[in-house]
Amino acid sequence: MINRVGAMRMQSYRILAFSNPASLNQAREEVRRLQAALTAPTFTTFIADEHFIDSYDAIIKLWESETKKILLSPSVAPLQKRQAVKTFIAQLNVLISKIDHHTENNITAISNTQNVFFLLTLVFLFLAFSALHKHLFTPWRSLLHIANAVRQGDFEQRFESRDYRDEMAVLGNALNDMSSQLKLTYDDLEQRVNTKTHELERQNQFLDFLYRSGRSFNRHRLSVDALASLFNELMVIADLQRITFYPSEHLRYILDNTMDYQPSKRSNTEQELITQAWSVSDDSREYGRLETMSTHAIPAAQAQLIETFCDSFTQYLGAFIQEQQTHQLLVLEERQTIARELHDSIAQSLSFLKIKSGILRIKSDNLTPSQYQLLEEISQEINSAYHQLRELLVTFRLTLDDACLANAIQKTIDEYSEKLGFIIHLKNEWPEHCIQPQQAIHILHIIREALSNIYKHSGATDVLVSLTRDSDKECHLTIRDNGVGISPQNQTLSTHYGLTIIADRVKSLPGRLKIDSQEHQGTTLLIGFSPSQKD
Repeated sequence: MINRVGAMRMQSYRILAFSNPASLNQAREEVRRLQAALTAPTFTTFIADEHFIDSYDAIIKLWESETKKILLSPSVAPLQKRQAVKTFIAQLNVLISKIDHHTENNITAISNTQNVFFLLTLVFLFLAFSALHKHLFTPWRSLLHIANAVRQGDFEQRFESRDYRDEMAVLGNALNDMSSQLKLTYDDLEQRVNTKTHELERQNQFLDFLYRSGRSFNRHRLSVDALASLFNELMVIADLQRITFYPSEHLRYILDNTMDYQPSKRSNTEQELITQAWSVSDDSREYGRLETMSTHAIPAAQAQLIETFCDSFTQYLGAFIQEQQTHQLLVLEERQTIARELHDSIAQSLSFLKIKSGILRIKSDNLTPSQYQLLEEISQEINSAYHQLRELLVTFRLTLDDACLANAIQKTIDEYSEKLGFIIHLKNEWPEHCIQPQQAIHILHIIREALSNIYKHSGATDVLVSLTRDSDKECHLTIRDNGVGISPQNQTLSTHYGLTIIADRVKSLPGRLKIDSQEHQGTTLLIGFSPSQKD
């Protein structure tokens, strides 16, 4: 308790460290922790049992009336806050001194009591040994004879009461009862041995299950079927009626649905089930919650088994997500490498060709009309190839820097809003982490390509980008503009480079693409896909 009060003092200094207005939220959190420590049930029970109520009430009164208000007030000067903390710590020191003094008194009383009892024990031992030597030696030899007979398996020997003390008669009767009850004792010991053996077998079963589950987790392959077999086996071993795993948002693109397991055959008797929750999380993130249902309180051994399994499951999920992120980073690095190589080779060559074609156009006085027309076509093709290469470089260099699709989409909307000269409306109803990173890249590319086409060709004055999700958890992307639309002859993918890129991206999701457009009435792109995990 002295250590706990000392921790409160350190907590007071931590609150004082966050006294500036910028750290007011942290100060409130530290005040809440100190408040919880002051009012903890174990602490208040100790105060009441050891009669420190007066000092404790003075601390609580000072805390509630002055210290807490001063520490949480942004208008109070730091010097006044420091003085309030010193006053509060002084009250804590008073309580520590009383606890220390009280403890020393108790130790002194215990030491004196031990000394008294030690002397009494010596006196008692002297008197006891004298009485035993005088009154029990002869009957004791008789009892030893019976004990040796029992040790050799002879339970027929009996102690005959003579003119001995009553204690000897009681002991003799006890030996007689022992002989008759010894068989029952042997049976009880045998039953205990069987019980211990059964417990050891269960412990061995637990260890074998944890070993096999750990070996399965080390394969780093997330399989719902493999998890189902492990959960079902855990349910049988731990004698559970039901196991349910609720994945968190970090696993939505990996395990989108709740994993619920229960025996195929359940007893007809309806009993009240006890529900207990187990956290599947580490220091960096929470992966979900495991709930167990049983007809009785889970014993300590089974509880330890479930906790160890949850720890292994947590490490497995963390390693799996880390592996996915590493793979995604490698892909992005490879794309950046390709972009650099394209820029350093093809882009420079095309720039050189553009310059040379421009020089030829300047010196085209001696060219025939057909040659000049051919030069114009070459220049247009070079410009088109150069533009497409620039678009391709932008595509390769596009990344999810903050691993958040919503932020990346918002940045793209802001970029093209500035290019178009008006605000693009965004309606985003997708939950965070609802789709996997591979699909997020495709979605971002589709939006950029669609907005690029609108910027270059549509002449629109109003654009809407809508991301919705239906009851079946299928995601929908809608991009609508009020521009010139696409003529029927240009709606085929073979005649429109931008639509071909979008169609290829939609196919990679995989998903469905529908184009709704009429001339001078705008264009609507409708894309639907399922965010389920791909192998």
